[in-house]
Amino acid sequence: MMLKIAIESADLIKRNKRDDQNVIYYMQEAWVYLYGPSGVHPHPTRLLIFPPKVDGAVVPYAPGDYALSPNSFGVRNGRFDVFVRLVPWAESLKQVRDQIVAEKKAA
Repeated sequence: MMLKIAIESADLIKRNKRDDQNVIYYMQEAWVYLYGPSGVHPHPTRLLIFPPKVDGAVVPYAPGDYALSPNSFGVRNGRFDVFVRLVPWAESLKQVRDQIVAEKKAA
């Protein structure tokens, strides 16, 4: 299954941490399209993601289509963890194609 994630706006949503009103963080709206054996799910699902930080500053993703980066997955405190990091959709498709070609050559 692949996930296509669409960013429609670079606008950030400002939030306060629940327990401490002095802590501010930002989120960005995204829409996820789920792909499976039968094709694309007919309706996107809204989600809020943390945009990346560069030198401590929040930098929103530009509008466009993205996929989850392989760097989104890891282990923290002995548990599987997912932290959303996006790569452009076209780049993701190229990586998949390159992997398939490499596997066919190795077989």
